[in-house]
Amino acid sequence: MSQAAPYATSSDLDIGGLIIVRNEEQFIADAIASMRPLLRQLVIVDTGSSDSTPRICARHGAELHFFQWKDDFAAARNYGLKAMRCRWILTLDADETLASYATEELGPLLSDPLCGGISVGIRNYLDGDPKSDRYQEHRYTRLFRRHPAIRYRGAIHEQIAAAIRDTGFHIADSNLRIDHRGYAGNDPAKAARNADLLRQELQSHPEDPWLLYHLGLAEFAGEDRVPAADHLRQALASGSELSQEQREIAALRLAQIALASDNWAEVEKRISFTSTDGQREGFRLYLHAVCLAMQRRFAEARRLLQHPLLAECAWLEKQQLTDLEQLCAQQGG
Repeated sequence: MSQAAPYATSSDLDIGGLIIVRNEEQFIADAIASMRPLLRQLVIVDTGSSDSTPRICARHGAELHFFQWKDDFAAARNYGLKAMRCRWILTLDADETLASYATEELGPLLSDPLCGGISVGIRNYLDGDPKSDRYQEHRYTRLFRRHPAIRYRGAIHEQIAAAIRDTGFHIADSNLRIDHRGYAGNDPAKAARNADLLRQELQSHPEDPWLLYHLGLAEFAGEDRVPAADHLRQALASGSELSQEQREIAALRLAQIALASDNWAEVEKRISFTSTDGQREGFRLYLHAVCLAMQRRFAEARRLLQHPLLAECAWLEKQQLTDLEQLCAQQGG
């Protein structure tokens, strides 16, 4: 472990930062720089880097700790939590940057004795470029109170929100935003690793809808569509355990899988909702248009393709829309 001097900050907020790293020399300096104005302390937990990541972290004044990787992200994060001294903890992944924050907004939230966590917006850039307009967004609890009972759970897609609520605190929303750059493209090796870890957890919790959902998404990313469909259907059957966002994403993935097998009835079933999120709604409309076109209902498909949400949908590449529009036009739609 390398112990640095107290982290310099211009902020009056008592916040420490925590990042788990392994071979992140491409991104880590930017992540640290983006957090630095808010922090009084920065803890980096390295799980086995073979590149220059530890040297970069030390050079930027971080407290560097080493942890032997155990196929358990929660264990690594909880190890880092033991080194935190600040009242509040902000966590980032190495390929993320803190894009925006307002200290005047954070102050009252951090002073609320009933608040244990703060959710932030996370923008996943589909092509890895923070200047791109192709991204997906969701909310996640990344800023939370230092408390011995607040610890991460889950070997993968580790969560902190349940522990915060179980400890008696509530979670507040904020306008903080984190940009995630390492999202571009499918990584088969990463998808396979994630699926293996989730299957291990499911052995102990076979009906956990959250695990089933994430396993289904990992299998979908790895193009293992049959088990993906099975696990996503099980997750959706859990009732209200999943968030509305998760339910809609699971339904959209099931519709994509059904399209690949020409199961039009299943597609129609899975897209029989209207999303309040413009990105998901745009993608839903696109899948509906594809389903209609594959049934040679080109005029109906072409009308759907005129909806403005499709042009604004970051889930789609422009060429996908162009190709489908041309197909419908050529077939007399």
